[in-house]
Amino acid sequence: MNRGIKAILRSAWVLSFLGIVSLLLSPISWIAGIRSERKARAIARLWARLMLWACGIKVKVEGTANLSVNAPAGRNEPGFIIAANHSSAADIFAVMAGLPVDVCWVAKASLTRTPLIGWHVKRLHVPLERGRLGSAKRFVRNGLARLDCGAAVVVFPEGTWKEGSGPMLPFKKGAFLLARTSGRPIVPVAIVGSQALLPPDSIIPKRGTIILRIGCPIDPKKFNDQDIDRLADEAYLVITELLQKEGGGGAQ
Repeated sequence: MNRGIKAILRSAWVLSFLGIVSLLLSPISWIAGIRSERKARAIARLWARLMLWACGIKVKVEGTANLSVNAPAGRNEPGFIIAANHSSAADIFAVMAGLPVDVCWVAKASLTRTPLIGWHVKRLHVPLERGRLGSAKRFVRNGLARLDCGAAVVVFPEGTWKEGSGPMLPFKKGAFLLARTSGRPIVPVAIVGSQALLPPDSIIPKRGTIILRIGCPIDPKKFNDQDIDRLADEAYLVITELLQKEGGGGAQ
């Protein structure tokens, strides 16, 4: 069997599996979300793991001990904030599947106005709408509620995908405002190898490994209210150093 036919068959398998699993798990997640946010997000974690399995992608996690920041998220104790680089749609699956915490996303507020999934996003995650009056206050209020429930609030501070090599995009300040207001730590995470498996212009990922490197927590209490920029700069520096470590993931 030549490579072309193998690629077509693999694409058909991945897309079919994605569709079937999504149809099966989506209503279960909706029903679970009515009673328990955490259970609904656990179903999303299962979905992500199944997706990566179908695609032949493994997730290797380094530095898991750094997630134990005073009170591990997901155990009825205050959560924390995870800041990560972003270069591929595969990042979302890798974080959900690889990190052993109750993952809650900072999501675009426009998703809350999307039919069917809008309510679900608003119920389980933290909407963020930039540039509108009162948006920062609503974001912080929603973020505090998720943190108080023990969730790990995950944000990509670059705000969008960073294509190609080179330094990360400048960090936006929303996550750091939430950290400073809540007093909860920021855990920096470097996602390595995801863009090699699923570039922005691709639909079907290659087989391979994505590495999640977890850095030491950053205590926002070291910075005063006027030092949000310094807090963001420190997170940027730590993630950059984690990305530059030897040994990267990628396609097989």
